[in-house]
Amino acid sequence: MKGDFDLGSVNRDISEKRAYYFAGCLLMPKTTLLEYMNFELRKDPVNNPERLKGLNIVRIQTEFSTSYSAALTRLKELGLINRFHERRLYDEQKMYSSARLFEMINADERLLKPAEEIRMPARFLEYAIGNYENGYVPFSRLSKALSLVGIDASVFKKDVDKRETDAPSDDHS
Repeated sequence: MKGDFDLGSVNRDISEKRAYYFAGCLLMPKTTLLEYMNFELRKDPVNNPERLKGLNIVRIQTEFSTSYSAALTRLKELGLINRFHERRLYDEQKMYSSARLFEMINADERLLKPAEEIRMPARFLEYAIGNYENGYVPFSRLSKALSLVGIDASVFKKDVDKRETDAPSDDHS
């Protein structure tokens, strides 16, 4: 997976650690994750965490729509696996490859491919346009931000801004 890498081998600053922690809590709440593991995986993670294998991690990954690394990070944060078990699970992923693990359990492989779409929440669009309309950001910034998601900002351009760009230049050099 393009964005799936061994987080254990990367030096992360505190803001990245906080971001991973937040994402793990949001995508894999402790209670929901434990219920899934106990019911679906038929494992008691508290008493037998060493029984978790790479295929179990892929099942968690597909259930919670997250990366293999994010699943391992969350399990480690919750104290369900230690760093040695985490390392073994990363080694298992490398040995089989993510694609092979997905194939072994007939899982949807869309998590292994980068998303081809870019989405912008309506709230962000409203925020960006509102900042421009209130004069907090110039049109050039709005245009640049909206172009990142394929939106032509010219429909939001104020008449005042249009006159400024249409006015002849006084610079005759």
